[in-house]
Parts: sequence; C-alpha cells; structure tokens
Amino acid sequence: MPALGWLPAYRRTDLGADVSAGLLLAVLLIPQSMAFALLAGLPASSGLYAATVPAIVYAFFGSSRHVNVGPAAIISLLTFSGVAALADPGTSEYIGLALVLMLLVGVIQLGLGLIRAGFIARFFSQAVLSGFTSAAAIVIALTQIENLLGLEVEGGAPITTLLAVGREIQNIHWTTAAVGLGSLTLLIAYRVFVPRLPARLILSAARFPAPLILVIGGTLLVWGLGLDEAGVHVVGDIPRGLPEPSLPELDRGAILDLAPAAVAITFIGYVQSISVARTIAVREKDAVDANQELHALGLANIAGAFFSGFPVTGSFARTAVNYQAGARTQVSGLTAAGLILLTLLVLTPLFYYLPNAVLAATIIVAVSGLVNVREARHYFDVRRLDGLTVAATFVVTLAIGVAWGVIAGLAFSLVVFIWRSTDPHAVEAGYDELEDHVRAIGDEADVITFPNTLILQISAPLYFANIEELARRIELAAAEREDLEWVVLDFTGVVDVDAVAVDLLEDLLRSYRAAGVTVLFAGVRGHVLDVFVRAGWRERHSRALYHPTVRMALESLGLLDRYTGGGRVGLFGALPQEEIMPGGEAERPPVRERRPRDR
Repeated sequence: MPALGWLPAYRRTDLGADVSAGLLLAVLLIPQSMAFALLAGLPASSGLYAATVPAIVYAFFGSSRHVNVGPAAIISLLTFSGVAALADPGTSEYIGLALVLMLLVGVIQLGLGLIRAGFIARFFSQAVLSGFTSAAAIVIALTQIENLLGLEVEGGAPITTLLAVGREIQNIHWTTAAVGLGSLTLLIAYRVFVPRLPARLILSAARFPAPLILVIGGTLLVWGLGLDEAGVHVVGDIPRGLPEPSLPELDRGAILDLAPAAVAITFIGYVQSISVARTIAVREKDAVDANQELHALGLANIAGAFFSGFPVTGSFARTAVNYQAGARTQVSGLTAAGLILLTLLVLTPLFYYLPNAVLAATIIVAVSGLVNVREARHYFDVRRLDGLTVAATFVVTLAIGVAWGVIAGLAFSLVVFIWRSTDPHAVEAGYDELEDHVRAIGDEADVITFPNTLILQISAPLYFANIEELARRIELAAAEREDLEWVVLDFTGVVDVDAVAVDLLEDLLRSYRAAGVTVLFAGVRGHVLDVFVRAGWRERHSRALYHPTVRMALESLGLLDRYTGGGRVGLFGALPQEEIMPGGEAERPPVRERRPRDR
C-alpha cells in the first residue's frame, strides 16, 4: 500500500492545494460520471457510485500521486457493448451483469499484477490505440443522438444507427432537441472561446466548468418550465447514500459470455491509466510502478463491484485537470470522492430534473477530441505499416464492434511485429576512408569494397524464426562475389541470439571454412558473446569471434594496410600477407558508387 509511505510524511502545506484541486475535480466529475453511466446503459446513480469507492481504494494503493480513477468514456462504451448483448439496458439483470463484468475486470487486473505482468502495456501499439479511440469516439457520439434529439432508434453498428436516425428524423422531439443542441452549442463555444481569454479569466472559468453550468442551468430550465411533462427525459430519482455492500450474482454462463469484454476493458483500461500516470510522472520526476498500478486498478474494480458501480480506469482529462489545479497527492482524489459522497447523501434530489439531453451533449463534446486525424496521417507518412494498423483498427471497430476492434488491432500489430522480426535487416557494407568508418553501401558517402571480401551489417535479434532467412541472405550476397575468400559479419546491431541461431551460424561457419572461406564476427555485444562462449566458441572459433569492430577485423586480414595504407594491428595481429593475399601487390580496389539500399 503506497499510501503508507506518503501519508505519514504528508505536509500540511500541501493540504490547501490538494483540497482545492479535489473540489474542482468533484465539480467536473459529478456531471461526467452520471453522463458516462448513461453511456454504459446504467442509471445515473451508478456513475456516482463508480466515482467514489474505486477512487478511494486507488488513492491508497495506486503508485501515481495524480491519477483520478473513475468512469471513462471508452470503458463505458465497452461496458455497454459487452452487457447489452446479454440483457436490456437499465434492467435489474443488466445492472447485475455490469457488476459481474466489473468484478471480472478487477480479478484479471489484480491477477496480472500479482504475476508482475505490467509489461503487457508494451504490446499495445500507440497506432492501435489511436485507431481504436478515434473509432470509439464516433461510436459514442452516435449512441447519444437518441438522447440528444429525443429519438427512439435501435442500436447496432454505426452504419445501422445512422440509417435508423435517417428513417426517424421526422420524429424528432423538438423540445428535447432544443435543449440538447443548445447545450452542445454552448459547450463548443466554451471550448473555443475560453482559451482565447486572458490567463486570469481562464483560471476563473476553470473553476466553473461548462458541464457544471449546463447541469445547473438545464435542471433549472426543466424544473421551471415543466419540460419533463412535455416529454423531455430527465435523470429522475437518485437513491441517497451509497448502496449496501452486496456480492454480484455469479453465473458460469454469464462469466464466459462477459469474458471477451472483460479482457478488452482490462487491457484498454490499464493502458489508458498507465499512460497518463507515466506522462505526469515524467513531468514531476516521480516513479510509477506498472505492476502496482495493476494491483490498484484491480482492487478498485473489485471494491466497486460490491457497491453497484461499473468498470473504471484512470481518466486522461480528469487527471490533467487534477494536475493543472495543483494537486500534490491523492488527498485531492479523496477530497473529490468525499464531496461526491456528500452529494449522494444530501444533494441527490437536486438532480431529479437534470435532462438526459444535457448529459448527451456533455459526452459528445468530451469524446470529440479523441478523433485524431493528424496522428493517423503522421503514422502513414512515417511508416505505412503503422498507418495500416491505425486504419485496420478503426475500420473493424466501426464495422464490427469496439471489443473486436481492440482484438483486431492487437492481432494486426502483433502480426506486423512478428513479420518484422522474421525479416532480419542485413545490408552490404564497405569502408569509408575519409571518415575511417565502415558504413552501408548506399549511404551518403562513397565507400571502398575489397576484392574477394563480403562485409554484411546485421541489425536484428537472431532467433529460430529469422536465422534461416539471414543465412539465405548471406549465401545470396556471397554468391555475387567471385573467388570469395573472406566474410565479415558486423554484429554491432545484434542485441540477442538464441541457441538455434548459434547452431546454424556454426554450421555456416564450418561450411564456408571447408570451402576455403574465412568468416569473422565483429562487434559482438557482451550478452551475445556470452551465449557464444557457453556454446564453446571460445575454444573452437576464437579467431573468428573476437574482433571488437569491423575495422579491427579488416586490419587482422591486412586489408586496410594493403588497400588504404593506414591499417593498424588488430586484436590477434595482422595475418601473414602470403596467407591473405597471395599473388603479390594488388591494385587499389575501385570505389563503389552509391546505390539504393534495397535489402
């Protein structure tokens, strides 16, 4: 429990900043948590429950001083997509399944934390997350059209939803649409014009965020004009206080049905939370423990499942607000949770007339920033495969569903990773006399290539899946050389090697030696060298192995001294010239012209 480390040493001077940040956080969290509960297909009260108990648990077990844990748009959408397939939203069965889902997510996250699996976040490419969040934002916005315009449309794929809206457009409830579109306009105007104000006014505006103003104004409008009687849907009764702790009803069939959604929420929620935690930690020069974050999120979700919540994670937007408001520790999160609990105990009757259209507008504006066209274009410009990963995740999420979008994006990125790892980079190199350096042919400078000699630069970890491809490329490059006598393999870029690769390299070395070709390994890293030594190469192939650089390998062959006039003695000394270059003095080899690096 990290709190046992910072709570006893808590400084009173931090209390004012923490309480102030917690107050602002609660003001933002109250309307947002109710809106995300509706997005998840749950009563608004579930959002308030999910913003209290999990936040309190995370405050004690989380390793980040600033992350706010609670309802989040993407996780709410994943909850809806996972549970709506099994029960009708808003029913008692649906609420019960949402609790089971929250418990499953918590158990999986806690289990991953106990086996120290925090490294799994590395397998989620940012390209996958970019495509998924952009598509999910569009899906979320489409799900809110019904509440925004007062329509009744059947849910489904985005295209289906759009077609249903087109068929029902003549049935718009104009009073609801006026409230919803008016709220949407005010939120957009607030987002556009407030940043242009002087800094002092921006700070004042931040203490009265637009969602809170709309919640108060919309509630008063509906109450004062009796718009609920005119057909405007409102939040209605919210039970006071926290519900009594209860164990979710566990059913084997339901658990199996919810497992795919639970896995998707587990990974997406964790990646989102750890990403924002690390972003703030870098700025504050703090340390964030990835495995401890899994513990904290798991315990937060498990605890929330006993208090009528739904899956939660760390929020990008609220964490940023918390940090910018000056929060020092998780006391700000505890303050926000305490204020929400106070709201549940005293102020819930005030939310009775809160229109759903206001919450729908809040959700749409909140997720609008998740659509990132610029980032997708950047990935296509830098590396087309990463751009295709973005596109594949985006299309599958829109066409099939959010859970399958996550799975498809992860599968596609892993396939790309595996394909890249089985395609080792090996390029022919030469000697740049001007820079006194060995570089790939086709780089900026012209290089010297030596007769009867092949130099290959290899940049890849070598293992069972790519070593045969590397051997094939070496043989193809060697076949292009007439009367080949020496092969120098630059291993500077080889960061790892397995036993299968070592055995195949030894077979290659022996076959070339039998054909009268000398093979030298240069620049072998310490870890890789240890593997070769354990395989017995120190006794069998020491002359081939111990060359710290390619230049020293060439020196040991006498090539630099013969063709450049400036060779130095290598690790084993220059070999006798009659053993290396029989036939007398050779002419200086031609300089190889630049050509594209196609391998």
